[in-house]
Amino acid sequence: MMARYKLCGTLDQFTPGIFPAYMKHPDVDMIECRLDLWEGVTGRAGLYTFFDGLMAAQRWPVIIVCRPKRHGGRFEGSESERIALLKRAVRNGAEWVELEHDSPDEFFDAIRDGNARIVCFYRFGQEVSPSESLLFDKCMELSEKNPDVIRITGWVHRPEECCYYLKLITEAKARLQKDVIAYGLGPAGRWSRIVCLFVGSPWTYVKFVTTGQEQTHQFDARVARLVLQYISGGDSTNDSPCTDPTVCGYRYSY
Repeated sequence: MMARYKLCGTLDQFTPGIFPAYMKHPDVDMIECRLDLWEGVTGRAGLYTFFDGLMAAQRWPVIIVCRPKRHGGRFEGSESERIALLKRAVRNGAEWVELEHDSPDEFFDAIRDGNARIVCFYRFGQEVSPSESLLFDKCMELSEKNPDVIRITGWVHRPEECCYYLKLITEAKARLQKDVIAYGLGPAGRWSRIVCLFVGSPWTYVKFVTTGQEQTHQFDARVARLVLQYISGGDSTNDSPCTDPTVCGYRYSY
């Protein structure tokens, strides 16, 4: 039986009543939790409620993101407040934290000290034309932070430009011995969000249709799962969800 391709569902809204259902959604394997978006709705107290819920045994692993405004996020607090939130999430059981490429070294040290894993993230702007050398050099730069996973994305204007991102996955992984997530953004890059899984990306990101995601070029979680099942030969048993609580529950490890 082939391994299940992993989908990370991006959750940009936090509603306590329905949140548990997302934490074990059958079409995904991980949840990206956008603290910077949640805080504007729930307040800081709402985030603390979420942190308490991380202690639940039956849930998918989570990736904690608290994006500052300089990277298009909505977190308005100081850097000391941001790292305090991330550290609290880790203490309560968060398995992953995504940090921007220019986050202070102390952030990386603090998350590692808490025994969580790190995704180091960089996104190229729309004005940048991708090339093999540009992407590889940036990947090498991010590797100096010693993250567990490197994630590089960027807007593409032609579908063929996605090939630079997809090639980066295999080449950087072979050179650095690290997992790499890379795909193109925008309508021309949509197909690479799925194909990246077939060239070595450890997971890709999808949306939940009910949450009104801003990134409209993401695949819906259910659609992405059906596409993967179809590519696997139409046999859903080849892409079935994990049901072993010792594997897919609290403190899940890849």
